Amino acid sequence: MRRARAPWAVCPTRTDKSPPCTGAGDDHSDRATHRPPPALSDLGPLPAWWVADISPGRIPRRYLDPKGGSEMADDTKLVNVKDLGERGVAKVHTRHGQLAVGKASGKPFAVSNRCRHLGASLGEGTVTEDGCLQCPWHGARYDVTTGKMTRGPQGALFAPVRQLVCALTNSLARLKRYQVVERTGGIHLVE
Repeated sequence: MRRARAPWAVCPTRTDKSPPCTGAGDDHSDRATHRPPPALSDLGPLPAWWVADISPGRIPRRYLDPKGGSEMADDTKLVNVKDLGERGVAKVHTRHGQLAVGKASGKPFAVSNRCRHLGASLGEGTVTEDGCLQCPWHGARYDVTTGKMTRGPQGALFAPVRQLVCALTNSLARLKRYQVVERTGGIHLVE
């Protein structure tokens, strides 16, 4: 079933970057038929089908700009800082998969969620006093700014292979890092 186009939608036949057209079927030969997009307050309530197509937390900030001014950066709020608790880290589901998101040494971070040792969820770990992310299973530690393992798995069973695990992880499988910013009490993934 085809949906009716919103009157402020950009015409798909346009190749230049001029403002949206006034309606369907416009051949774009007369520039006078084009007008700038309306301010968000002039649009009234957004159509239900439009809102349903956007997953929660993924509405681009440019649509939320109350003054209808210039476009703002597109980002996603991952977690509220106050929700991090004593551990300083949380597991968050994103379009990139699960991420471990938190604050270390006063700076926000987001890294891949799985420990490179045995796959534990780093989002269930803790942030140490020295700013490293510690695995909840065997105590391996990661530098969240570089993705490197700074301390191998702990325990007598892992003592013979601790350095090998650390070296292999740092050369082959560092944690993937994602750019984040802290704004208005939350940590946002910059897309």
